Formats: sequence, C-alpha cells, structure tokens
Amino acid sequence: MKRIEAILLLAIALCLGGCQKDSRREDVNNWCMEDMKFYDYEGKPVWELTIDNREISLRDKAGLQTYRGVKIGDDAKEILSQYNMDDFRYRIAGNFDSKDSSKSHDEAEALTEQYKDVTPEEMLGHLAEISGFDVIFSYSTEVYLLDGKFYRLSEMEDTENYDYGFWIQFYIKDEKIDNVKITLWG
Repeated sequence: MKRIEAILLLAIALCLGGCQKDSRREDVNNWCMEDMKFYDYEGKPVWELTIDNREISLRDKAGLQTYRGVKIGDDAKEILSQYNMDDFRYRIAGNFDSKDSSKSHDEAEALTEQYKDVTPEEMLGHLAEISGFDVIFSYSTEVYLLDGKFYRLSEMEDTENYDYGFWIQFYIKDEKIDNVKITLWG
C-alpha cells in the first residue's frame, strides 16, 4: 500500500511541479520537475526518475542532455549560465580508479585545503589549475519538493519535512562536463 501511495504522490508531483512554459531554461533561479529528467537533442523527455529507478546518469545513456540543455562535453561554465549556483557546493575527491589511489586522495586533500575559501562560482575559474591532478571534481546541490513546489536548499527552513528530495551532481573533468547524476530520495 505504501508503494502505491508513493507512486501516486510522485505522479501528482510530476503534474504540479512543472516549469512555466515561458521560463523554460531561462530562469536559473527556479527548479522544476522537468529538471529531474533527461532529454534527447530534440527536447523530448527520454529518461526520468521513478520510485524504482532513483538515480539517473547522463553517462548511462548516450545522446542525452538536461532540461536546460547541458550535456557531456560542454564547458563547465555552462552550469553557471543555466543554474543559480548559490546553493551549489563543490567537492574534490580522490579517484578510487586511479593507478595510485593513495596519491590521488592526498592530492584531493591538498587541493581541498588550497581552495577551501573559494566559492563554487569562483571555482569555475580555477578548474584549469586542478585538471592535471588525478582527482574527481563535482558540483552538487539539493532540491526539495514540498506540496507540489520546488525549493532550493537555502529556501528550506526544515529539511526534515518534504515530499521528495533530489540531489543533482555535475562532474567536471578537464574543464568540461563529464557526467550529470540526479538522485531521488524520500
């Protein structure tokens, strides 16, 4: 029974949580349900989150893009032009797939310390400096759906009470978008 209720709630959210037709891709401040899907190059939705499929990744299916047109291989600055970065964080992590993962983790720790006071928006200007290191760099943000409306993390007074939460991650490699993942929880 709980599963049916969850599916119905997600279906209602899909209907109520849509973007305004006038603001498609132009409104970097607001999130909408369309942002939680991937699209083909004609702008048709192809892959979306479901209760049974709680994570989607551009790397998993070729030829897709985000609702706002961001795709693998785009310049990382495309994030700045398409999304409000006020609620984004960045992370520099060690690469477990590295030939020398210990060195990679040490490099990630040193770079994290070096850039600890740099804002996510400013970090876009430093990506060339870290591209030679064997680390994983990502931007992420959380978005919450409550009563059919989307809220950025900074807009939430209580992050314990919401209908659904979404975690959006942009992976960057050599100053280019390397992957986009969207995860559903709640």
